[in-house]
Amino acid sequence: MTNLTNRYEIQCVVVFGSAAKSGWNYRSDIDLLIVSDDMGSDWYERNLAAQKLSRGKIQSFVVPLDEFRLATQQRRYLIWEALYDGVPIVDNGIFTEAQKLFLEWVAVSYWKLGHCGTGTDRSLYGMIQDEGLVTRHTFPDQDRASSSTVSGRTKLGCPSLSN
Repeated sequence: MTNLTNRYEIQCVVVFGSAAKSGWNYRSDIDLLIVSDDMGSDWYERNLAAQKLSRGKIQSFVVPLDEFRLATQQRRYLIWEALYDGVPIVDNGIFTEAQKLFLEWVAVSYWKLGHCGTGTDRSLYGMIQDEGLVTRHTFPDQDRASSSTVSGRTKLGCPSLSN
């Protein structure tokens, strides 16, 4: 990892997928999300850089910073999967902030859509609430959330990262 951070200007490196969850086993690969503007200006160059970093069971995905910011708003599965359960191993703060906004949005959206009837959904919300990620809310009953805003966004508003 030191070689990678010395060679490129890395915004963040995040382990996600089964390696970040309890589902990892000896046959699993290790998924890495790398956010950097130094690894090529187009998809082909970034793909070559990712292939050089992907050795053995390591699968690297290289994304430039502006594309990372945009992907958090456009429901791109790879980025959302990393935001949901990813563990940053290098981070200048961009991933931590994006993950905080994303998890806040997920928790409040679950309540808004009324999907918090199961213990799993409620425990997800409780975990996020315990972390202090949900800042303001009013729940008149246990099944539905009332209308309010969180950090200035409506409950179903997708999180956004400022430039």
